[in-house]
Amino acid sequence: MNLEPAFYWLIAGIVLMIIELLLTGVFFIYLAIGCIGGMVADWLGFGLTGQIFGFTIAILIGLLFFRRFFNRTFFLTGGEKTNTDALIGRKAIVTETVSDQGGRVLLGGEHWRAVSDMMHAEGSAVMVTAVSGATVRVAQLPEN
Repeated sequence: MNLEPAFYWLIAGIVLMIIELLLTGVFFIYLAIGCIGGMVADWLGFGLTGQIFGFTIAILIGLLFFRRFFNRTFFLTGGEKTNTDALIGRKAIVTETVSDQGGRVLLGGEHWRAVSDMMHAEGSAVMVTAVSGATVRVAQLPEN
């Protein structure tokens, strides 16, 4: 039984997509895209060298056009901030006078230890500028 090389490219592409679904990261999808390029090259009548060239070009095109999409979709790069990074820039209310020695603020419904280069009186609004462990650094809210 003599199968077309395009069939082998198709099977390899499907296997690589299944591997991609089972593993974390985004790597095998580019090889699967490359298999599509090899398959198309076979359909166009190219020999093994042309198919390998089509495989390589398809991988490069996949990297060029889909890399940003895959990373943004699966890894949130450049997207929304999470964890303590999401606290930076948020408004907090001073619940215990804050100075360079410490104090406390109410941030997102939780009380946090806070420090600042200047004194902030109880009840004043401040902005979080940094987070270090369970301590936030605050500063005066910018005037609009």
